Amino acid sequence: MEYKNYNSITLGEYDFKIYWHGSSSILEKGLSSTLFSKQIQSALLNDGSLTRQLQLLTNQPIKVELVNTFIDDKINIHLYSEPNISKYINRPYVHRQVWLSNYLGKPLAFAMSYWAISNVDKFLPNQKLPIWTNLSGIRTEVSKELLGIFYGNSTQLEITFKEKGPFWGRYYMLWHKKQPLTLIYEIFSSSLLKKYQDSYQT
Repeated sequence: MEYKNYNSITLGEYDFKIYWHGSSSILEKGLSSTLFSKQIQSALLNDGSLTRQLQLLTNQPIKVELVNTFIDDKINIHLYSEPNISKYINRPYVHRQVWLSNYLGKPLAFAMSYWAISNVDKFLPNQKLPIWTNLSGIRTEVSKELLGIFYGNSTQLEITFKEKGPFWGRYYMLWHKKQPLTLIYEIFSSSLLKKYQDSYQT
């Protein structure tokens, strides 16, 4: 893979050095299997629930650890290539960070999301549960708009994942009744994507 000179970004508590970034315009044209396997593409481009996807893949219940939640007035992530997020989600934002782990506590993915304050209690009645579990519980239908995928590394994430990077990630918007609901970023552990790839060979 050819690495490009992207700057480091901050995802939650983690500094992340970007090697490659594909925006929505690139995704619409299709991705070459020389960039990554079709199995990993399927994992990154999947439009379903990540938590449900992990449950099916590991055949285990998925634990959600709420790392942090706080009010933030801006989003300092320059990967976001669409029009300014404040045009879609009213400021200030509620910034939510979670780890998704297997039943043994092995971290599988890191996720963070941005919400309008007025939407948090309505759509996340139980913040200890995954987003999709909350939405299913209140019978809320949403659609996912994938905005981009990225590849890079973080020493801090290597420590938490307990494995070497680089790591793949993605970001997308959830829409409800033609209105933007939340902006979500996810980073996958290397071992998770390997397991996803192996599942296609069994």
